[in-house]
Amino acid sequence: MSDRRSVSVMGSTGSIGCNALDVIRHANRDGEGGFDVVALTAGSNADMLAEQALEFRPQIAVIADESQLPVLKTKLHGSGIEVAGGNAAVVEAATRSARSWRPLSVRPGWNPHWRRSRPETMLRLPTRKASSAAVG
Repeated sequence: MSDRRSVSVMGSTGSIGCNALDVIRHANRDGEGGFDVVALTAGSNADMLAEQALEFRPQIAVIADESQLPVLKTKLHGSGIEVAGGNAAVVEAATRSARSWRPLSVRPGWNPHWRRSRPETMLRLPTRKASSAAVG
């Protein structure tokens, strides 16, 4: 049985999101357990989101700013990673049904749906600003 956990990082290009991905990167290097990234989302930094997606290979990468969607599509073309844009796509990525994952919210309150999601699975990440995260 695998000790790996699936996570979705919301706001992955921000400072807290980058810190969360550093934690995931470090956990994955250990070889025991680790994380599978299901979804990555960002506000408007399509270039950084594409770099992260190519490294972490999520099922989906979502950019909230729909004007940046063509950039993300171009950079991830042929990668096999699903690409989407807009706020509805961000919410869909955060609530994708999979057996063993829950959203990792690195910007609590960014979207009211995330703030209310499963408080029993909240944990603290070691950052300067308080943040909450949920893992499955």
